[in-house]
Amino acid sequence: MKLRAFALAVLAGMLLVPSSAALAQATGSVAGVVIDVSSGGALQGATVELLSGEVAKATVSTDRKGAFSFANVAPGTYSVRTASSQFQTSTSAPFSVAAGEQITLSVDLQPVSTTSMKTIGAVSVQGQSVSNSSASTTTISATTFTDQGVLQIQNVLDQLPGVTIEHYDNGAPGNVTTLAIRGAGGFVGGTNTGYEVLVLQDGEPLRNGEYGDFDLSSLTPGIYSSIELIKGVGGTSLFGANTIGGTLNLETRDPTKTFGADLIGGFGTWGTSQYDLLVSDTVGKVGWLIDEHEYGTSGYIPANFWADFAPYEFSGGCGPPDICALAKPTQTFTLKSSLYKLRYDFSPTTSLTLAVSDESDYRDQLGLLANSNDSGNDPFGYPYFYGFPDNYVWNIEPKYSADFHTQVAGGDLILRSYYQTLERVVDGLAGPAAAGGPFETRSVDRLAGDELLYEHAFGNHTLTFGAGGNGDNYFASELTQTNPAFFTFNGLSVDAAGTQIERSYLLRDEWQATPRLNFSLAGYYSDYDTLNVRRFDPRFGAVYRPDNETALRMSVGTGFAPPEINDIVQTLNLDSNASVTAPQCPKSEYYCVATDGNPGVKAETAVGYDIGAERHFLGSGLVSVDAYRTNVSGHIFEALIPAPAGLTFTSGSAAGTPVLFINQPINLAGTVFQGLEFTTKLPVPGVRQLTLDGLYDTQAAYPTGVPFLTESNLGNVVNGEQYEGVPLHKYGYGIEFNSIDRRTNAFFQGTYYDQNNAFSLPAFWLWNAGFTVPFGQQLIHVTDSNVFNKNAFLFANYDGGVPYQGISGPYATTSYGVAPHTIMVTVERKLGALAR
Repeated sequence: MKLRAFALAVLAGMLLVPSSAALAQATGSVAGVVIDVSSGGALQGATVELLSGEVAKATVSTDRKGAFSFANVAPGTYSVRTASSQFQTSTSAPFSVAAGEQITLSVDLQPVSTTSMKTIGAVSVQGQSVSNSSASTTTISATTFTDQGVLQIQNVLDQLPGVTIEHYDNGAPGNVTTLAIRGAGGFVGGTNTGYEVLVLQDGEPLRNGEYGDFDLSSLTPGIYSSIELIKGVGGTSLFGANTIGGTLNLETRDPTKTFGADLIGGFGTWGTSQYDLLVSDTVGKVGWLIDEHEYGTSGYIPANFWADFAPYEFSGGCGPPDICALAKPTQTFTLKSSLYKLRYDFSPTTSLTLAVSDESDYRDQLGLLANSNDSGNDPFGYPYFYGFPDNYVWNIEPKYSADFHTQVAGGDLILRSYYQTLERVVDGLAGPAAAGGPFETRSVDRLAGDELLYEHAFGNHTLTFGAGGNGDNYFASELTQTNPAFFTFNGLSVDAAGTQIERSYLLRDEWQATPRLNFSLAGYYSDYDTLNVRRFDPRFGAVYRPDNETALRMSVGTGFAPPEINDIVQTLNLDSNASVTAPQCPKSEYYCVATDGNPGVKAETAVGYDIGAERHFLGSGLVSVDAYRTNVSGHIFEALIPAPAGLTFTSGSAAGTPVLFINQPINLAGTVFQGLEFTTKLPVPGVRQLTLDGLYDTQAAYPTGVPFLTESNLGNVVNGEQYEGVPLHKYGYGIEFNSIDRRTNAFFQGTYYDQNNAFSLPAFWLWNAGFTVPFGQQLIHVTDSNVFNKNAFLFANYDGGVPYQGISGPYATTSYGVAPHTIMVTVERKLGALAR
């Protein structure tokens, strides 16, 4: 009897306890991988918590492939919180789990870095969570550049809303390009005002004393873990007050915590090639990194093209159709970048990092400066192009830095020091073998700086104090003549020289008023010596998050853009070979404009407003919209000032001819930048690895209060009319696939460049495509840029662009070609900590 009762009890228990299959059907599961966004590699040992509200229901650690999983998850709403040493903690957007459903996630973790604006500028972009920044921000990781086959940073930036890449000559890789954000920094009125945009490397300013801006064509993504773009006058770095359009920060790679390596080799059409060797490790308390990268191309020159440099020929009596005035155009461009870092960890909270980097390039740019020649064809029937004979250019940019990070009295302390040289050399005849010729220039900027940042939390407030200074010791020299004697570059006379010391101080309070509401209040004080800037700039921002996936933001603040050193210290140049032309010059005196500086030019000042919203979705989904307006006073223009009567050129081929105008920087009236930006990245229902991408922006940029006489002199500056080179609209769309482990992806995207684009071309589409697939332990990247080869002519077309409707009628503009259809195949092998 007892045995029978026991058997019945066991049977009843078996019937009452659900089987494992029944339990699996009644619950769901959550799995995924954790990725180091700076390297693209899997992150081992990260702690992942499954949260229901604020309560952790389960905790696991990622394996060597960065994978994690939670089984038997009851139906409900959850999020995952991911943490790892030396990484920013990430909390995902909430998601629902249904009975029998398997949720798959991909979590990006951002390293904590002393060189990131996310640390030093209170711009928190934490993995999948909504940004806490009151400004519009974008972070692009190194893996994005690799997967898209991008060999120059400018090519990805040009696909972002509100960003315009300005071109000096044409679309060839070696042409000089600069950055404009929301219209600021563009060639407004044919004038380069790139100093309205701040470019940083590891939080430290890059600035050219002659141009004010920084040549983006000198930058490849090889040595960078990510680039950060902040638009408007929102929170940036310690030196962030001196920007109107926004800030770009280039963040170099840091040593890995365990051994990792990345080997890249690639080849493409037009003689394009690249290689990259990255090796890093930490042994005991010492971390180290070595990164060597090279990118080169032969340029887009068919064999049947000739350049005619007869206008610059010095042997006498040798011009078209004489063959001695002809040469093959060239666009050869080679860029090398190197990065070496050594980090010593005194303790888990104290470290010292020493770094040496260099980005140097060589450009044989006879073809880069070529323009169509109306004289027709050469004796062989091929078209002529104007050009400079043997026009070689070098840029040499070594940098040395030291970063010290520790904790003092419960707060984070960062001390940083750096020294960098930016040297640009142009040789107009002899080529790389010797110096000398009819056209030679050399400019050198010696940049140095020190800064201190201290951040401490007090309850719901986080206070930051910053103090720093940086300087630019600058000189520029130039030689132009028709009968050359050979000089060394050190023997050139100095045209402009000066030293600028910039001191900046920052005090900021980040206040968590409620769990959903953040306020930020910051004040900058700036003191610049030579540029005569002494000012205080306040900034205020607020972020409201009604839920974990949504953020509403606003910011208001002031900023400024100082003039270039060259604007102030340059002396009157009466060499006719260095003169510039203007529509006001008579045909008989085509070059009638001399150049001069202006010690009285002041900084531009601005007040900016920004409101925006963003909403994140499970995985990579995002919708973001921003509206902004920036009012600028004292806008700097290169104005044509009537020359004093009787002034003539004293040297050069046109010595003795009259100087009719002097090109001089002045503060002129005002400018308005305003617009709307929209970005979307929507997962396809049922296929979360597939997203539809879209962007749209409208950016109005126009002058106000310009006197009528000045409008007539400038020609392409008209009150209330869109600036030349600032597109009124830009939009695009595409489709993108990314596997969970990031080893397989594909994309097809198009960008539309509307009227007033920086190429001075009619509106057009530009299409790019590519894919990445694993092949054993390797990754194969295949990319195709400018798929349909639109607007891919080779040289600048002088006065051949879309006319600008000036104050007195159409104003001639020059059009610039787009880089032609190019295919690139890259093989990549990632090892250890960098593997994915």
